[in-house]
Order: sequence, then structure tokens, then C-alpha cells
Amino acid sequence: MSALTQDSPSYLFPAGIPAFETHTSFRLARDPKLDPLLFLVSGMDAGVRLPCIQARFLDADYAYELDGAEAAVLGVEPGRYTAVDERMACLAVLSVPDDGSPTANLMAPVVISYASGRGLQAIQMGGGWSHAHRIGGEEAEC
Repeated sequence: MSALTQDSPSYLFPAGIPAFETHTSFRLARDPKLDPLLFLVSGMDAGVRLPCIQARFLDADYAYELDGAEAAVLGVEPGRYTAVDERMACLAVLSVPDDGSPTANLMAPVVISYASGRGLQAIQMGGGWSHAHRIGGEEAEC
């Protein structure tokens, strides 16, 4: 793979990301050969790279909820947001299992507020979305 480009500034994730709680700084990077994929790269360890895609590319109608605490971290109002809202990035983390099709986590999107420079993973309990949404197909079996 070619070198990832430095596409964006660092974003503060005050609580880290589940499984990477000590990693509180991430930036978005891309490899033009792999568009539309993005990589969430830890500012503490460049070896920590989470492959992502904007949720709007998976479902143009995707929407997510931010509760009061999540909204406060991001510096926005609590409520429902759509993946096409350009004030924030709404990213689905990808998984590529050795023995199956790639999936995207739409149950817990990574949301970044461009205005505040902060991000978090926002777990969506009531939206009917899966942590293993098949890319280009139906939801994966759990």
C-alpha cells in the first residue's frame, strides 16, 4: 500500500475509542488508490489505523442520535443527525474477516465535529443498525 496522505488535522477523542481508550488523538488519512476509504490514524501510534468509510456511502438515509453527553463532547446540540450533514464526519469502521465479506459498524459510528475538532464513537442502541453491516449487501448474520 502506498503512503497515507495527511488529509486532516488531529481530532481530540477525550475518551478514546473502545479498545483504544488511551488513544485520544486521531487524524483522517487516505490513500487515493483506495477511495472512498479513509483511515482513522492514532496520533500516539501510527500503527493503529482503523479503516473507515463515510456512512452516507453505505446508506444515503443513514441517521444517528447524539445524547446530551455525546453532544456536549462534540460541542453540538443533542438530537438526530444525518450522515450527509457536512458539519460532522460520520464514519463506519470496517472489519475485513479472513473468512468472510467485509462489514461496516453502523451501530457505533465514529462522529467528528469539524468545528470543535472533537470526536467519539456514538453507540446507536435503537436504530436497528448492525455492527456487522455487509458492504454492498444485506446485514451480516450475528
